[in-house]
Order: sequence, then structure tokens, then C-alpha cells
Amino acid sequence: MQIDQILFNLSQQKPFFKSEKEFQNYLGDEIKKNGFVCEKSSNYLGQKVDILVKDSRFNVLYAIQLRHKTALLSMEGGLIRLKNHGAQDQARYDFIKDIKSLENIKKGNTVVKGYSILLTNDSKYWELPAKSNSVDEDFLIYEGKILYGKLEWSPLASVGTKYKREDKLELL
Repeated sequence: MQIDQILFNLSQQKPFFKSEKEFQNYLGDEIKKNGFVCEKSSNYLGQKVDILVKDSRFNVLYAIQLRHKTALLSMEGGLIRLKNHGAQDQARYDFIKDIKSLENIKKGNTVVKGYSILLTNDSKYWELPAKSNSVDEDFLIYEGKILYGKLEWSPLASVGTKYKREDKLELL
């Protein structure tokens, strides 16, 4: 499955999505157009999977996790009403936790590939941060960063920042 080509084709049809659910539905439909079988909002080997793709030609599975984080968007002089999610530190943690989930699924050798896709128009996700030594430094996902090993919050991270996200994450 050529996920990059599928995402490109989808971007030509629909340049933005108002919610993660809308993105999931359109992406699932685009994958189906390419001859694959999809299950949305599936549970596979005890892990939540946004889209589970079955390729019956080669008897393989692909697991896809999705995140949709937005900032206000202006297009062609008009305002597109997209929710300003903010809390990029928590969203990055959640995104990396999705990657860890895919690694756990992959250990079972039944899934050929896992894709964790963060769809965003917020440059705070892909650009280098303005300040160094942030409380979420391990979870930064700017372009070109390679994620591996143990990732954790700085000791200076507040209880509110880490709420329901206290666990260290270890990537292969």
C-alpha cells in the first residue's frame, strides 16, 4: 500500500478536514478506492486502531493511527472555522504513544506496516521550537527528528501537563 500516494490523492480532493473523524472517513474511503478492505475504529491485539487495512492479495495487514490537530486557517481571504486545539505538548505525547502502540502491534508480526499520521496546519508541530529545554523536549516531532529510546517529561513539567500522560514512552 502506497500511503503517501493515497494521502496525496486525498489532499487533491479535500484540502482540509474539520475533525479527526471526518479525516478517518475520507481516508478510509480513499484506501478502499485503491482496492483494500478497511475497518475503521477497530481493536486489534488489544490496541485501538483508527484504520485497519487488509490487503488480501498478499495476505497482509496495515494499522493506521490518526491525529488531527488544527489552528485557525485562512484560505483565499476567507476564514475556515477549524478548532484551535493548542496543548501541542500533550498532543505530541499522544502521537508518540500511538507510535508505541503500533510497535506493540507489529511485535505480533501480523501487521506489515504501521502508520501514525498527524494531520495539522499548526507549524508548532513541524518547526524547531523557539526555546530550548522545554518540558516536552523528548516529545518534539519537528521535521527531521528521529524518535527512539526512552522519552519522558522534564522534571519541570506540571501535573496538569502530564495529566493522564505520566508514563514514560520507550520506542524501538
